[in-house]
Amino acid sequence: MIYYINKTYTLGGMTLLNDSRPLETYWLNTFVVLAESDSLRDAALKLNVTQPAISQHLKQLESRFQAQLIIRRTRPLRLTAPGKVLYQHAVSLLAELRRIDDLVRDAEDQGLIQCRLGLITSISEVAGSQIIANLKDKSERITIRSGLTNELKDAFLQRDIDILISNDSMPEISDIERVKIFRDPMLVAYPKVWENTFDGSLQNLAATMPLIRYGRNTSVGVFSDVTLRRINLSVKFKYETDDTHSLLIFVEAGHGWGLLSFLCVAQCMHRMHNIKLMSLDSERHARNIYLIYRKNEMRTIPLRIADILKQHFFDNVFPQLKQHAPWIDQSAFIVDTA
Repeated sequence: MIYYINKTYTLGGMTLLNDSRPLETYWLNTFVVLAESDSLRDAALKLNVTQPAISQHLKQLESRFQAQLIIRRTRPLRLTAPGKVLYQHAVSLLAELRRIDDLVRDAEDQGLIQCRLGLITSISEVAGSQIIANLKDKSERITIRSGLTNELKDAFLQRDIDILISNDSMPEISDIERVKIFRDPMLVAYPKVWENTFDGSLQNLAATMPLIRYGRNTSVGVFSDVTLRRINLSVKFKYETDDTHSLLIFVEAGHGWGLLSFLCVAQCMHRMHNIKLMSLDSERHARNIYLIYRKNEMRTIPLRIADILKQHFFDNVFPQLKQHAPWIDQSAFIVDTA
């Protein structure tokens, strides 16, 4: 952003001449960072620019205000009296510009007539309410459709859904934007009543007790099969369901053990007092949760939703999961954005 100053006035002892040269806001940002740093090198590292670039911005400001702003020979750097005045006003100005930017973006989102969301069931149950609460003033009508991955994917492709949150990144589809929200590691659940007899061996568990599995029509069921192949585990199963609540009811009752994800556990936190959890290698056995939307559609709403989900998960959901799975670290859920 550029400010043009075309008259002479005084600011804290600094005289601005009648001059049409622009005052760039990134000069001010550089100056604020420099004022809060020990050296030019320190400021350059913070801004990811070269030291000559920092020096050039400072030179431009001192030329504009016809005043020395920083005493360069000291460490840490010291502001001159005019520099202190500029720092105070620059901080306020940059904060106001950020506030204006947020207001303009908010105004841009106000005009949406409808926002149609497709959420896999686990996301809908864990975070659907938080999404609605944060979007209620951004759209005249909000529709949430929850269900299995494949049916939601079909609805998105038929344009019945504007924004899809799923574990399927849809790599075969062009002209869509994909945002990785967080990872969802897999783990094992078994009845608490087995605690005294279970030796902690997954191989022994699989050999003696049936797996209560998700159906292959569910994405978590498909990923469970992938996980079993990766760990080379042969299992026997007697019960199959496409519903997490049913699966954990069966586990709680002692009918078998389950292979599921942390997000599935978050759906049924109230049942965890009678269920024990066992870790798998979270580096290898985890799916990614994506937010998907069409390019150049829905304005800033998709990224806003992604931020809502991340904040809710790490601030509210993760601490509850940690109570039942104390070994898990927050880093296991953080995505690689590369």
